Amino acid sequence: MENKTSKYFKYAIGEIVLVVIGILIALQINNNNEVKKDRVFEIKMLKEVRKEIIKDTFYFNMLSKRTKTASNGAQNLINLIIQKKTNLDSVSKAIGDMSTGIVYLYHKGAYETIKSVGFDKISNDSLRFALTDLYDFSLPRTKQLLSRFEKTDKSITQVDRRFQILSIIGTKNLDGKITTQNNLKKSFFTDPEIVKMAINIRENNKSAFWRLQNIIEECTLVLQLLDKELKME
Repeated sequence: MENKTSKYFKYAIGEIVLVVIGILIALQINNNNEVKKDRVFEIKMLKEVRKEIIKDTFYFNMLSKRTKTASNGAQNLINLIIQKKTNLDSVSKAIGDMSTGIVYLYHKGAYETIKSVGFDKISNDSLRFALTDLYDFSLPRTKQLLSRFEKTDKSITQVDRRFQILSIIGTKNLDGKITTQNNLKKSFFTDPEIVKMAINIRENNKSAFWRLQNIIEECTLVLQLLDKELKME
């Protein structure tokens, strides 16, 4: 009787052990599947973020060139005023270049998607920190710093308006030549506010150029981290 009871208990314990092992295996398999799903999602979103940063870097480079054009245009206008060169075409070209503006925009859809489900989805700590620093600090901060272009645009409008008024009142003489240059020499080139506004535009664009260069460099570093992470797959 005791042998039967002992065998029964051993059998029951064995069944319990098998059930526990089965549950543990099932939980492990389920956990592995969840990890795989999370990794698939992570890779997909990191690829999307990478695409957006590449687009933004290209766009920032274009903006950087435009700020340089504007800065050079402002400097050329200053030089023309100092040298009292009243050639209408040269002045018009300088003002046109100086009027080159920028619209600072960037993509953040993929990043916001990751943010909405939790940053813990990004397994690489260094990459997670780099992305949050870029999107939550550097990109918005750059937008704030470039907001000064609103004032710069007003300065450009004032310079251009004064130039247009002066060029419109020019008249032709008997030879068909425009006498606008004399008007420019007396009015446009002796207005101290014109030089002040041109200097303001030049300095703002120089500042914008270097800020854009900084953000391009940071985007490049984040792309390197992304490439390294994605090559692990």
